[in-house]
Amino acid sequence: MLGVQCCVPTGVFCQTNLVVNPDVEIYDTCPDAVGQISRAIGWWQYSIATVDYLNSCSSNLTVTIPTYWGFQMPHSGNGYLHASTLRVYKPRNFMVFYGDLGYNQARETIAGTFSNSLRPVPHKIEFFVNTTTIDNNTVFTDAFDLILMDEKEEVFIPVEPYIDLKRVIPIYKENTVIKDTMHWVKLSACFFPKGGENYFAIGAFRDTSKINLEFPLENEFNNYFASYYFDSFKVYECDTCCIGAFEYDDAVTLVNNPSSSTNPAQFTVVLHGQTTATLTLYDSAGRLVKKIAFSDMYTQYTLDEILAQGVYHYAFESSNGTKDYGKLLVVE
Repeated sequence: MLGVQCCVPTGVFCQTNLVVNPDVEIYDTCPDAVGQISRAIGWWQYSIATVDYLNSCSSNLTVTIPTYWGFQMPHSGNGYLHASTLRVYKPRNFMVFYGDLGYNQARETIAGTFSNSLRPVPHKIEFFVNTTTIDNNTVFTDAFDLILMDEKEEVFIPVEPYIDLKRVIPIYKENTVIKDTMHWVKLSACFFPKGGENYFAIGAFRDTSKINLEFPLENEFNNYFASYYFDSFKVYECDTCCIGAFEYDDAVTLVNNPSSSTNPAQFTVVLHGQTTATLTLYDSAGRLVKKIAFSDMYTQYTLDEILAQGVYHYAFESSNGTKDYGKLLVVE
């Protein structure tokens, strides 16, 4: 499976990298022009604006490494990606005219592929960025965000609102712009997927009112680009390292449904802050079968009791007032 790294136990999960081709080393054809991100296996273009694949295999000075955009060598291997994540008319106008499409937001965004569909458990994303160069067309930003996708999507007319803001997972929240041209800067964030996502995109998706900018030099057209390299991507399931690191609602998730004695039901319970909760299981006649109390922020509870075949009902209630109900089918 492409892009899967070694598995190191941590809590109940293993740090298996779920990103296909995480160092963008594997390609079907060496890049020979800009805008060829799709030549890197597993990577593609999310928005109308082009994203570049750079690799030292190329003889084209615009897409080889080092490139004329900057002198940075890859964080790992022989390749990395380049995107102008924002185009800005000073002071804060993000709208750009794009021919027949009219005015829209010219944001280059990169998209990648997961080796497996995500499970509804805590995950962490990590990658490295580097500012390409500093000239009179440069603007620095702090806007690096993530969205998850079940299926591939493409935004051809990214007008306001650029993306459903409820989908946006902020990766960088420091409120300081990234402007280091010498060193790779590691960005990371925890997130809790709904489950079933197969793709992801990274870009400046947040509300424009929450984007910080810094203009190092002036130009006569007041037209600037936020230009960055991206490399060494990693997404993995993460239990203890993500506890308390992000906002979420109290929730229960049931896997292995239908269940059996050899494949017992498993409840994942996530609680926010100092919350407590109870999970109650009843048989089809309404009789109490099991009641479990939870107080940890994250628990995976396996129902190892031998239950008769049939339909069971469960009720989840937290001290924050969250309630959830569902059915469990036992087949053996």
